[in-house]
Amino acid sequence: MNPRNMRLLFLIALLLMSAVLYLFFDGNFQRPGALEQIRLAPEDEVAGIRLRDAEGTELWFEKDATGTWLLNGKEGVDRMAVRDMINALQRIQVRGPVSSVDREQVMESLEEFGIRVNVYAARHWVNLPGNLHLIRRKKQVSALIIGPDISERTGTYVSAVGTPLPYEAYLPGRDDGIRQFFMMDPYAWRNPEVLRLTPSEIRMVEVEFPDQPVESYRLVLEEDAFFFYDHRGEAAAAGSINTDRLERFLNAFRNVYAERLLPVAEQQKPDDRLTEHPFFILSVTNTLGEKKELHFFRRQAVDDGTLMSDKRDFDPNRFYLQVNGEDMALAQYFVFQPLMRPYSYFIAPPEPAEAKKSEEK
Repeated sequence: MNPRNMRLLFLIALLLMSAVLYLFFDGNFQRPGALEQIRLAPEDEVAGIRLRDAEGTELWFEKDATGTWLLNGKEGVDRMAVRDMINALQRIQVRGPVSSVDREQVMESLEEFGIRVNVYAARHWVNLPGNLHLIRRKKQVSALIIGPDISERTGTYVSAVGTPLPYEAYLPGRDDGIRQFFMMDPYAWRNPEVLRLTPSEIRMVEVEFPDQPVESYRLVLEEDAFFFYDHRGEAAAAGSINTDRLERFLNAFRNVYAERLLPVAEQQKPDDRLTEHPFFILSVTNTLGEKKELHFFRRQAVDDGTLMSDKRDFDPNRFYLQVNGEDMALAQYFVFQPLMRPYSYFIAPPEPAEAKKSEEK
C-alpha cells in the first residue's frame, strides 16, 4: 500500500474514533457537584420533557417545528405552565443532602411517590466551523426524581437519577415546594385558550340570554358589511348600531382564555355549580365554517365574603364554562365580560338634537 493511501486510511480512522469518543462523552459525561447534577443549565434550549410517575404514567412534552408545545404529541399545552416548569428546573437550589438518619426513608419515598423528570435539549449531530449545524436531534441533559414536598419546612426532596444521595431543594423567593410544577394530571397542562379570532376571521356571532330573551341577537359579518338581528330575527335599522362598541366587541375575541380546565365529564358537573341551565350562551363561527359554542353557568358563592351582597347568591368573580358540550372550565368574569354584551349595549344613543325634541314632546 502506498504512503498516500495509508495516510488516507489513517485520517478516516482518526475521524471515526473522534466521532465515537464525542458521542460517548457527549451522552455520558456527568457534571460534578450536587447543584450541577440537579439544576438545568440556563443555556440549554429545552426541546422536550418527559414526566413519569411510580405507577408508570407518562406525560411527554415536545416542542414542534413552529415552537408550539404539545402534550403526548397531539394536544396543545399551556405554554405558561411549561415555562414555569422549565424556570423551576433552571432556578432550583440545593439546601444540602438529606441527613444519613433519614436518607433511607427519603429514598424509599422517592421510589414510591417520586416523579422522574427527563429533560432534552436541542442539539445537532454535525457541528461545523462558522456556527454551522446539521441534522437536528434531542439530547438528554438532565434526569431527576422530584419527590414529595417537605411539610415542616420549605423545600422538596430531589435526587439525580442514578445517585443514592437525595437532597433538600428549594426555589429562592418562594415559601412552598416545587412539586406543583410537575403535576401528572393531563388536565392541569392543557391549553386554557378558548378563543383566538381576529375580526376578519369571524363570520357570525350568536348571543342568547335565557333569562332576558329581548337582549339576545345574531351578528353576521361580510367582507365590507355587517347585519345585526334582534331576538325576533328582525334586522336592526340602518345606523342604529354603535359601530365603536361593535368594533371593541369584535376585538375582544383575539385572546380569550379560561383560568383552568377541569377533569369533569359531560354527564357530571362540579359540586358547586349553582345552576342546571346556562345563564348565557355564546356561539362563534369563523370564516372556515368552524363553530364554537360556549355555555356559561353560575358558581356558588365562595365562603369568604368577597364582593357579596344580599341580592346575589353566586360567585361574582368566577363561573363555569362549557365548550362545545365537552370540556368544563373555571373562568373569570373580567376576562369574558367584553364578550357578554346584550343587544341594548350596541344600540346607538340618539343624536343630541333628536333627544331634545323627544324631551319637548
